[in-house]
Amino acid sequence: MNVLKGLLIGVSICFTLLVLLLFNVFKLPAPPKSVSSDFVLRDITIIKPLVSRTKVASLSVSNGNMSLSSVTKNAAEFDDKYAGAFILPGLINMHSHSPSKNLLNLGPMFGLAAVLHGVTTWRDAIDADGTGVTALREQIANGKWPTPQVVACALITKGETRWLNSNILEQVKDAPSLVKSLKQRGYDCIKSYENLNIDLIAAIKKAANEEGMHVIGHVPNGLTIEQAGLPDTQHFFGVSNTRQNNVIERNGDWRTVNAQRIQDVASHIISEGMINTPTLVTLKQIQEYSDYSSALENEKYHYIPQFYPETVWSPVNGLPVYRNLGSGVIDRANDALRKKQALLKQLHDQGATLNLGTDTQQPFVVPGFAMWQEMHLFEEAGLTAEEVWAHATWKAQRQLPGESSGLLETGSEATFLVFSEDPTLSLDSLNSLTAVVLRGQLYDIDDLKLAMEDLQSHYEGEPMKFISQYFVRRAMEKIAQNFTH
Repeated sequence: MNVLKGLLIGVSICFTLLVLLLFNVFKLPAPPKSVSSDFVLRDITIIKPLVSRTKVASLSVSNGNMSLSSVTKNAAEFDDKYAGAFILPGLINMHSHSPSKNLLNLGPMFGLAAVLHGVTTWRDAIDADGTGVTALREQIANGKWPTPQVVACALITKGETRWLNSNILEQVKDAPSLVKSLKQRGYDCIKSYENLNIDLIAAIKKAANEEGMHVIGHVPNGLTIEQAGLPDTQHFFGVSNTRQNNVIERNGDWRTVNAQRIQDVASHIISEGMINTPTLVTLKQIQEYSDYSSALENEKYHYIPQFYPETVWSPVNGLPVYRNLGSGVIDRANDALRKKQALLKQLHDQGATLNLGTDTQQPFVVPGFAMWQEMHLFEEAGLTAEEVWAHATWKAQRQLPGESSGLLETGSEATFLVFSEDPTLSLDSLNSLTAVVLRGQLYDIDDLKLAMEDLQSHYEGEPMKFISQYFVRRAMEKIAQNFTH
């Protein structure tokens, strides 16, 4: 009896110690500090890209809102570190993917990486398993970790599905009830996905319009961009007439696209008033597979745990669709990038609405930094830095739910970026970001960087690194069952 009692006590102690050990292993470091009380920025320039730039004596933040004044206001508790700064709206990533909610707790790192690069809103194009958006919204409500505002799109498809969080539509008559239910569940927009035909897409658009929801989407394989008629086409799908149902080839094989096709597509998009979110950075980052070992050492890809480049994006054991990419695939992706930039420039010159999005979690496409890469790719296409800023801020904001104009003015929410140099004159000045104000809280860039270093150490330390690699490999096995093309 005593032996049994001792054994039970021993097991209980071991279990308790194991729980404590796991708690400490998964416990995140401290979040970055912020200035959350009322504060004032002095002698600053408010830039509304392509609209105006105004020097003001002071910008005051109180109760989460901002006000501008031509009179210098006192704020003894706040120094003049940011005096003379340039103030711009936060960047909006119009195509991103939130990390799933699990023991690894990646939400804080993704959010921090985005905010560290000035991204204060992202549109979640697919919440793969239905947990990511909820987790980030809980994170926002908690208020400890800086997290961009999340706009969530519900995915609608037909037939076999790749993602757990898919909503199936088989008949036109069911579109109104499905879309209405998705809005009731808290979704902000609809993503029309693969396998849908023209009639089903039309039904989705009509139902979404009645519910006041925007529609983005993939042009399904086998349809052209003209046939699908999506209000906001992602990745410029449907321009090339490739028949391969492979995400890399559909995105990056534009061998059939010539100057006439680009002109015809541009004319159609303009005449129909369509929006496009090209996610050019996905093609740029495919180039990293030409020198994978060097990419692993690039510190810019360490804004998320190393199991992404080492495991998820591995050219040998990673997701099947990205394994063993030959030089031909990489060269075609580069050619497609240049042609997409040519189309982008034509659309811009004709006044089309264009969005910057990154498709975060694609190979070497990391939160925040990829947005800066996308901005540079827009500039390479022939847009000025200020034009890029307009597309990445207020022009995007006006497509999202709410009444915000996307411009900084008295009474608007205090979410903005603080630069020591004017980034609308040169995108090289993105590196002069000195602070991010998010929902009234000011985060100094140095504090954000320190918090990121702590998170990087957390995920790269043992036994966390071993545990995370184990979980990721198992998760990939499940994903790979469907994500083979």
